[in-house]
Amino acid sequence: MKTGGQVETDFYRAAKKTELSRKISGEVYRDGFRPRNSKKEDIIIRLTTLSVGQLQEGVLTILVFVPDSEVSGKGNLKRNITKLNKFEELGEKAIEEIRQELSEYQKVELQTGIQSYPDSNEEHFVSIKISFQILNKDY
Repeated sequence: MKTGGQVETDFYRAAKKTELSRKISGEVYRDGFRPRNSKKEDIIIRLTTLSVGQLQEGVLTILVFVPDSEVSGKGNLKRNITKLNKFEELGEKAIEEIRQELSEYQKVELQTGIQSYPDSNEEHFVSIKISFQILNKDY
């Protein structure tokens, strides 16, 4: 049976190999390790739920942070819709890349629609929720 740390590590390593991770200006981080005031496009891997048993089921969230952009040099900030849309599209491709990388997982698929949300740190983020299953043959 896999622990939460093992699952998070599996997805972290797989996410670092995706095209999405190559297109951001920052880094891929495990939950809790992103620098507090990062002004880069960063990815956070966050395990949300994990069951126990022969068939483990869980949800993992990939968050892609995008700094807001300045409006015409006036000091006002707005969401960077171009980058957010691009990362939403690459998020769909990333799920397939992660699925191929994590072949020991029974299921890796999009749980809910990929969406963007505002954050309180002059940035927005793309949320990619993934549901997964692991069959533990030795349980």
